[in-house]
Amino acid sequence: MKAAVSIPSGSDLASRRRFVCLLLLILGWGAACLGGIHQLWRYNSTPSSVGSVPARWPESSGLARPSRWPTLILFAHPHCTCTQASLEEFARLFTHLNEQVAATVVIDVSEVSVDAPAASETWQRANRISGANVVTDSSGRETAVFGVQTSGHVVLYGVDGALLFSGGITASRGHRGTNPATRQVEELIRNQNAQTGASWPVFGCSLSTNKNCCQSLKGSRS
Repeated sequence: MKAAVSIPSGSDLASRRRFVCLLLLILGWGAACLGGIHQLWRYNSTPSSVGSVPARWPESSGLARPSRWPTLILFAHPHCTCTQASLEEFARLFTHLNEQVAATVVIDVSEVSVDAPAASETWQRANRISGANVVTDSSGRETAVFGVQTSGHVVLYGVDGALLFSGGITASRGHRGTNPATRQVEELIRNQNAQTGASWPVFGCSLSTNKNCCQSLKGSRS
């Protein structure tokens, strides 16, 4: 006796096709999500250029350098939203150690088409750091003198003019919170003999762009 062969009905075949299509859509959506997460992680964790910062305070700089305290400087692009996290860490460090360090924020507007630097959120946030000196670098001269190329780059010079620290003060692009870099800077301010020439990667946008740089980079890497 021959065994009976069950032939799927038309409705069964349609249901299977719908199931396969749904499964493929889910798998494709999952792959796209994983790819997006990977791109975002790579974007956030990829360091930017650190430039070439002089080992001693450049005499051609027009910035003030007090003789009794080390000097902490943050260079910022007025439209770099990534730098808001750096400003927060910078403000926290200075507020915590304001009797042991002089602080300056240099806002480079040389490549930016703005009529008033005060319209920048970065400028406004910097001016809310009580006791910090905010300088608008209209020609980019100070940025060039210190060899800085990336927004969010911080340099720390000792009372003797020696470079103690150069780099970023966030763990990744736009990251907020205490991290090894801020702890290192704090230790160097408290004890300048602990180490010289320390560094940390910088996570920010180029100072030589006139675009809303963070958003432009996200779009180009997504």
